[in-house]
Amino acid sequence: MTRFVSVLRVSACCVLVATLVLGSAARADHNIYATHAERYLKLRKDQRKKVLGILAQAEQELMAAFAKYGINPNAKPDFNKLVKARGPLQAVGQRERRRLKRILTPEQLSIYDRAVRETRSRVIKATRIRD
Repeated sequence: MTRFVSVLRVSACCVLVATLVLGSAARADHNIYATHAERYLKLRKDQRKKVLGILAQAEQELMAAFAKYGINPNAKPDFNKLVKARGPLQAVGQRERRRLKRILTPEQLSIYDRAVRETRSRVIKATRIRD
């Protein structure tokens, strides 16, 4: 279970990328991985371009990993697929957070981390729901 939680944390980080880059709550609302943290980060002008660049790159990497492992971000989370994809997903999330840490304020990073934790909890709960 620890591996799975780790995978979900990274997945949540990566999905934050998609939500921030897309800038569209409407598109992200149906995606269980969406954190909607962009509503709370309050990026400054000097941060916005840098952060969006990092997030766009991570989104591309995340979507490639999702495609490779057959993960549909709009479907119920599949425990087995997430576990199989854990290495690539963890790598994307770690790079993303490391890069964001250089740009975000400690308060913003805390908001980001909280959004990731909340999303992880939502995804874990969804894997337990029977169809």
